[in-house]
Amino acid sequence: DDFDLLPRDREFFLSMLDIIHELRNKCAHGSLINRFRTSNSIIINNKVVNELALEPCNKSPASVLKLFDSLKVLGYFEDLTSLRRPLKAIIYRNNRFFKRRTYDLNDRLLSRMGEDSYKKWKVMIKNSKKDWLIASF
Repeated sequence: DDFDLLPRDREFFLSMLDIIHELRNKCAHGSLINRFRTSNSIIINNKVVNELALEPCNKSPASVLKLFDSLKVLGYFEDLTSLRRPLKAIIYRNNRFFKRRTYDLNDRLLSRMGEDSYKKWKVMIKNSKKDWLIASF
């Protein structure tokens, strides 16, 4: 499958593969996925940043993505709807047991994963493997 990419999009494709490769390695080696960040060593293609509306921590050159943006990249190729149920379970459980006036675990958790809005997580998961150019985050 050519993923509907043109030959001129080689760097675009390879940059996304670097991100997915890092995500795979962190998952395979027992890292806490909610703390996932790509390494400084990868340079993310500007077209990837712009088309997927990524927000890299290091802006110039673009590098270091948190989990939310990395899942946007994965969602370009794969349907992520299977993540909806476990994420919802975590959010609801945290609301039930850990929501306090001075401490909201969900705010901290979602922020650490790269996007503090649960609504944006749901939109990203719902729109995975769809036309990213018209999806809004």
